[in-house]
Order: sequence, then structure tokens, then C-alpha cells
Amino acid sequence: MAALDIIWKLLALIGSVGLFLYGMKFMSESLQRAAGNNMRRILSVMSANPARGIFSGFFLTSLIQFSSATVVLTISLVNVGLITLYQSVGIIIGANIGTTVKAWFISMLGFRYDFNMILLPLIAVALPLLFAGRNKYRYWGEFILGFALIFIGFNFMKESLPVLDQDSAVLQYLAGFSDMGFVSVLVFVLFGLVIAVILQSSSAGMALVFVMVSNHWLSFEGAAAMILGENLGTTLVPLVASLVGNKDARRAAMIHVLFNISGIMLALLLFNPFIGLAAWFTEMSIGKSPAADVQAIPFALAFVHTAFNVGTAVVLAGFVPQIVRISGFMVSAKKTAADSGTYLDDKIISTPELQLLQAGKEVTAFGSTLISMFGKIPVLFNQKDREIFEQMLEDILSDELKINEIEASIRRSLTRLSQGEMSVDGSRQISALLKIIDDLESIGDVCTNMAKVIRRKNSDQAWFSPEVRQIMFEMFDLDRRALHIMVQNLGTGFKYMDIREAREIEETLNDKRDVFRADFESKLKNQEYPVKMGVYFNELLALSEKLGDYCINVSEALARLKL
Repeated sequence: MAALDIIWKLLALIGSVGLFLYGMKFMSESLQRAAGNNMRRILSVMSANPARGIFSGFFLTSLIQFSSATVVLTISLVNVGLITLYQSVGIIIGANIGTTVKAWFISMLGFRYDFNMILLPLIAVALPLLFAGRNKYRYWGEFILGFALIFIGFNFMKESLPVLDQDSAVLQYLAGFSDMGFVSVLVFVLFGLVIAVILQSSSAGMALVFVMVSNHWLSFEGAAAMILGENLGTTLVPLVASLVGNKDARRAAMIHVLFNISGIMLALLLFNPFIGLAAWFTEMSIGKSPAADVQAIPFALAFVHTAFNVGTAVVLAGFVPQIVRISGFMVSAKKTAADSGTYLDDKIISTPELQLLQAGKEVTAFGSTLISMFGKIPVLFNQKDREIFEQMLEDILSDELKINEIEASIRRSLTRLSQGEMSVDGSRQISALLKIIDDLESIGDVCTNMAKVIRRKNSDQAWFSPEVRQIMFEMFDLDRRALHIMVQNLGTGFKYMDIREAREIEETLNDKRDVFRADFESKLKNQEYPVKMGVYFNELLALSEKLGDYCINVSEALARLKL
């Protein structure tokens, strides 16, 4: 029966911690959805200098109380190029400070007041918002509900841990780690690290430590050491998420780790004075000492958490360039798929808006790949060495396979993104991008077909006259300009643009095709050109004009968004 009681209590504890974590995740994600593109814009603007970056990281994390979410969002911004690696440092520092707010909230309200009195009214406020017609109201309702779930989980957590007497086996076990001097501190730091790795939330880990302290499971010193370890444990999620990002994203995650490790080393060197300062501040503030009154320990631990993160930020702020350089040494500069800008992976992208932005950048990179592919066509057309010609033809055919893979990869990502919750503008952008990648893939097909026509022309010894060759080079030049303007328009994102130049080139291609074709057919009738040459010339002329059609389709799809 005792064993069943222990299992029941353990499951209750796991469930209450799970409810606490779910409330944090629910609140964080709903806020990100409510803010939408504004969150991305605010962070990118407010990270312009270190002070703004620290404030924006602090403000955002104070709201969502999930520093890992803020850091992952920051890494995402670095990954898509919205902020630089140096700009990310301020946000990461601010996120570390912002996560301390909940510690104060729990220590001041979670133990002193009956929070159940306002939990049901909070849910009552959230309920009508959850069923509102507009998504934005629904997201704010979810935010309020998530906040309520956090404290419901915290209350269950308090009830699931029993108060232990001095002779309990648990206390005796923990006491065995408490009499080893500085080694005891390191052991409890490790305990905190393990808890944070398991929970992946310093706020949830701290709430658990608060409950353990209030139920006489831990001493003040052991709890303070555990909180230091939890600060390091929460760096794991951003670090793992960054592994699929580019090198700067991985370096941003490493900076987060380096900051927290450096802070822990500093705190451990000054552990006793640090604890003494926390005890003094607590006694001066609330008139109780954590050494004598267990009810004062949560307040003292909130101070420890804040002093650790603020102190680390103050001490290390002057060493940001050195830390950034160290992250560069620790993270290889070797390019990955994420660095090449050709494959999407949504593991690092933390919001639908950022996923969509990343997709737009991938599509732009797709267009740039087509410029490189098309650049080989005029060279192939003019190539007389058979061995070099065959090698170039093989390269173009290989390019087509790569382009098909890129198109399929982006299409899968966009399709997956469209299945989630998106705004009306976001849905329109996805539809436009799906149409655009279809046109881009068609441009790759046109380039491949041009190469095959040139190969058949050479095999058939249908040699072009200097005049006809000049016509084709003129068409190739117009195609090249059309491609460059198309990629330039793609690079503007989803902003409204003037595409008159793109239309002018497309119209010029149409006019040139008609003029050249009419002139050529006239000369063909007069037997100035052989019929065999006319077949290949018309094919290449038609393909050249077709490439221009696909280019203008892309620019028009962007212009129709009018965002």
C-alpha cells in the first residue's frame, strides 16, 4: 500500500509539473501568435544597439517567462539574417534577466496569498476571448488561460510534495550531500542542471525548488546551488535547435551557453559572500532570515536568481567581443545545408511568421541558383570543344536535378506550414510562394531544354550563321536581365514593388521574338537559310521568350500581394 501511495504521489508531482510547463508553453505560443509579425519587427528594431537588445530580451521574456523561447526566437532571427550575431547578444542577456520576474512573482504571491481566488476569475475572462471571431482576441484569451494554468500547476505541485520530518529517508539522503563543503555546492549545482535538462525551463525548475524548500526538503544553500545549475540546463534546447541552423545561429546558441557557464563559475568563486548577501537583503526587505525562517527562503532564492543573471550581465557586458570570438572558435565555420540557403528546416524556426520569412529567403536563393544555371547556356551555345561541351551539358543536367530537389524541399515546408494556424496575409503569401516556386522550377526546365536543343543542333550539324548567332546572344542577354530583376524583386520580401522594368523586358522579349521570327521566316522562304537551321532557331527563340514569361510571372505574383 505504501508503494502505491509513493507511485501515486510521484505521478501527481509529474502531472503538476507537466501542467505548469504546459501553461508556460501555451502562454508563450499564444503571445507569439498574437504579436505575429510585430514581435519579429520589434526584436529586429530594438536590437539595433546592446542596450535596446537587453531591454527587448528582458521585456519579451518577462511576458512569456520562457527564456528558451526567447533565445530560440533570437537564434531564428540570426538564422534568417534579420539581426547580426553581435545584436543577438543583447537579447540573450535580456532574456536571462527577464526570466527572473516569475521567481519574484511566485515568491511574493505563490506562498503568501491564496492564488486560487483569482484563478477562476482569470479563466472566466479568458473564456469569451477563446470563442471570439477574431484570431487576435482568441490568442490573448489563450495567453490569459496559460497564465492561470501555470499557477494551477504550481498549487498542485505544492500539494503533491509532502512535508517531511527530520527522520525521513529523503531528508537523510539529501543530508548526505550537504556535509561535504564546496563539493556539496557542486553536487547541488549538478542536481539543478539535471532538473532543468529534464524540464527545460528554469522557471519550472525554480518553482519545484521553491516547493521543495517550503516543504523542508532542501536547505537554503542547496536550493541556491540548484538554481545556479538550472540556469545552465535551460541552454540545452536553444543549443539543440541551433544545430540545424547556419553557423551564426549555432554561434548565438553557444554565446548563450558561454554566458551562463561564465556566470556560474563567477558565482561559485564567490558562493559564500553571494549567499550572505542574499540572506542580508532578505532580512532587510521582509524582516526574516532564510537561515531561521523557511518562509523567507523563496524570497532569498528569487534574489539569488536575479543577482546571478544581472551580475553576470554587468560583469560580462564588457567582454562581448571576446565571447563572440570564442563562440567562433568553438563553432566550425564549415558550411552546412543551412549555410548554403537551399534547404529549409523548421526545427529552429520558432514562429509561423519566421518560418514564412525563411521560406521567402530560400525562394530568393532558389532564384539565384537559376541565374547560375542559365549563365552556362550562352557558354554552351558558343562552345566548340566537344569534350568541354559534354562536361558543361552534364553540369546543366545535374543542376536540373538539384533544382528539382530544392523545389520539392521548399514545397514540403510550405505545405507543412499551411497546415498550421496562419493569418490571412500569411496564407496569401504561402499561396504566392507555391506559385512562384512552380515558375522557378519551370525556368530550370527551360534551361535544360535549351541545352538539349543545342546538343541536338550540334549533333545534326545545323550550324547558325553569325547573324543568327548574334540574335540568340541578344535574346540570352535579355533573359539574363529578366532573371536578375526577378531575383531582385524576390529579395524585397512580401513588399509591394514597382515591376515596370520587369514588364518592359518581357515585352521586349516578345517583340524581339516576333521580329526575329518574321525576318528569319522571310529569309527562309528566299532560301537564304537552310530549313534544318530554322527548326532549331525557332525552338531556341521560343524557349528564350518562354523563360521571360516565367520571370514576369514571379514578379507579378509578388506585386499582387500588395503588402
